[in-house]
Amino acid sequence: MTQIKRRADSPTVRRPRILVAGLGNDLMIDDGVGVHLARKLRGHVPANVRVVEVGTAVLDAYHLFEKADMVLALDAMQAGGKPGSVYRFRPLDVAEKTAIASLHEFSFVEVLRLLRKTPRDVVVIGVEPETIDCGLELSPAVEASLDRAVCEVERVIAEWQQLSIEPSVTSGLSSAIIPTASQPSSRRS
Repeated sequence: MTQIKRRADSPTVRRPRILVAGLGNDLMIDDGVGVHLARKLRGHVPANVRVVEVGTAVLDAYHLFEKADMVLALDAMQAGGKPGSVYRFRPLDVAEKTAIASLHEFSFVEVLRLLRKTPRDVVVIGVEPETIDCGLELSPAVEASLDRAVCEVERVIAEWQQLSIEPSVTSGLSSAIIPTASQPSSRRS
């Protein structure tokens, strides 16, 4: 029988590891709004927040999603609103409604389903695109919405920063399995 003990120097709680993932194709005008937002946020977030430009390579970011406690995805979202509208929702909200459809939702949602360790929370900040066509610059309506989207991202991060995460008792980083003094080790000499 083994007993799980926390190391004396390990913290009992910590801030969540937050991943901000910019999704989309930045070669397709407004489809790249998630990547543009990630670039705008880089260097302006707390230390426990990692901002990455995932682009359309969602499966390649699998390992990043798996290490995060919280995931904030930024993407273009076609929901029938005015171009530049900013949306906030959870992936399950999209799965139940057909009115909102991300240009990358299938890949992002499917990658989330594949994870061995799922994040504790996932939020998507979407921006209604005006133009999906070849080009590097955002449309004027979407460009004008970036500050509103950044404010929404900062609001989500601030909400998550208020949370404390207890280290997992099965995590090798925060705990160790040590034979108790009254029980012999399972190894035989």
